[in-house]
Amino acid sequence: MASQLEPGRTLLSSGVTRIRIPITDGSEPETSGYLLRHANDSVTIVDPGESSSLARGAVDCALTSAGSPAVASIFVTHAHRDHAAGAPALARRYDVPVIIHPAESAEIKASRDDSWRMQRSRKLREWGVPTDQAKAMLGSPHLLPDWQDVKLLFVTDGEFLPFSNERFQVVGVPGHTAGSLALLAAADSLLLSGDHLLAHRHVGVGIGADFGIDPLGDQLASLERLRNIGPAMIAPGHGRPFIEVEERIAVERAHLLRRLAEVRSSLDHAPTISLWHRAATLSWRRPWIELDSRHRRVALTQLAHFVSHLDHVRE
Repeated sequence: MASQLEPGRTLLSSGVTRIRIPITDGSEPETSGYLLRHANDSVTIVDPGESSSLARGAVDCALTSAGSPAVASIFVTHAHRDHAAGAPALARRYDVPVIIHPAESAEIKASRDDSWRMQRSRKLREWGVPTDQAKAMLGSPHLLPDWQDVKLLFVTDGEFLPFSNERFQVVGVPGHTAGSLALLAAADSLLLSGDHLLAHRHVGVGIGADFGIDPLGDQLASLERLRNIGPAMIAPGHGRPFIEVEERIAVERAHLLRRLAEVRSSLDHAPTISLWHRAATLSWRRPWIELDSRHRRVALTQLAHFVSHLDHVRE
C-alpha cells in the first residue's frame, strides 16, 4: 500500500517514492517522477520533469527528504519535455548517465534544430490544411535543453535497470512514443508506466519526432502485454498511482477501438476527402469548431495515425 510522506512525496513500496513535479505551461498541474532506492542506498531519479526552477525544487526537496543519497542515474521513460527536460542539468550536476531508449534520441535531436518545423509543415500540407490555418498550427517547438555533453545510456526491453541489482526490469511499451519505456518491480508487482497508461485520461499515440511505423498498433500491443504482465499497481507519469489496472487497460483499449471504428466508417463513406475535412466530420472531446490551433494539430496527428494503422493492417 502507498503511504503519504510530507507534501509532494508518497512511498509506494520499499524504496520507491513518488515525486509530484509541477508543470508551468498550464497544460496540466504536474507530472509524477520517482526516486528508486538501490541496495547500496544510491538512487535513480525517474522522469525529473521540465527544466523550470519549480520542477528542480521538487526533485531537490525529495532528495533532501530522502537523506541526500548519492544519485546513480536518471531514467527517462520518454523524451517529452514535461518528463525529460530537467534531465540534462541533473546529469551534469551529479555526473551520471541518462538512461533512455535509443529511439528517443530522435526527439532530442529534433528539438534542437529546424527538423521539427520542416516535418510539421510538410505534414500539414499533406493533410490538406488551409495555408492560414497551417501557419497557426505550425506553432513553436517544446525545446529540450542542450544534451550535447550528457552521457546517454541506451536500454531496451528485457534489460535490467543499471545499478538496481536486477530489481527493476525495463519493459518496452511503444505507442505514445516509439521508445516509451516502463519499469517493472516484479517482486512488488509494481510498474512505473510513464505515459503509457494513466488513471484519469486517455493517452495520445505517436506523439513526437520518431513515432514508428504504426503507433496505434504498437499501443494496442503494449496494452495487451501490460495485461499479461498483470501488475497489482501502476505508478504513472501523470496523476495518482492506481490498482484498477485491468479496468484501465480495458477502458483504454475500448476507446482506441471505438475511435478506429469511427475512422473506418468515415473512410468507407468518403474515401477521397482530405484529412483536414475528414477531421471536421468526426467526434472530439469538444466540437471541431471550438478546438484551437494546437488541439486541431494534435487531433489531425492522431487521425493520421489511425488512418495509417488501417492501411497497415490491410497490407
